[in-house]
Amino acid sequence: MLSIGSYKVQVTTPSPKRQLALVAPSQKCKMPNNWDFMWQEFWNNTNFELEGIISLTLNGTVLGLVKYSSFSDQKPLKAIFIGHLEALPANRDASIQRIAKPVGRWLIWYVARVALQKCLKDENSPYIVLVNSVASAFDYYRDIIGMEYIGPAALGPDEDGYAFGFSAAAAANFCKAQEKRYGLPKRIQETVV
Repeated sequence: MLSIGSYKVQVTTPSPKRQLALVAPSQKCKMPNNWDFMWQEFWNNTNFELEGIISLTLNGTVLGLVKYSSFSDQKPLKAIFIGHLEALPANRDASIQRIAKPVGRWLIWYVARVALQKCLKDENSPYIVLVNSVASAFDYYRDIIGMEYIGPAALGPDEDGYAFGFSAAAAANFCKAQEKRYGLPKRIQETVV
């Protein structure tokens, strides 16, 4: 499995103190069926030797998911590709609104840590590549996450997207900044069913 285990991470909520969320390999039973991406279908089509689906959950509620892959079983890996990343939409049904931040940053942190542990250290090529950003997320990946814009990427017929990347050094810097701002994640033992 293309994973580095499970972690408790600090998130901010409407409550004055930070809470601990779980960033971990997801489970089939936690795949939502009413989000923008077809997560249940993604799960069924995932090769867990080369791919992973990670969730961020708080108090049992899935707040975000990321699917990533290596496209090769050659060790060490050359790069990790983020194919799909989605946080629970903030404007959905009021009973399930996003209740914590940052969701996407912790999911990208996890994928960056996978890459830092499992990929060949090549400073000159993209290390983590996000391959399907939509136009509305362009500023988020460039300005908030700090990924470098690589170029256009087709999302589907007549649907334009964008590719972003981290070098190994940029991935490490992103992880350090995330940990400094929100605290060091704590690795935990968790049984996946």
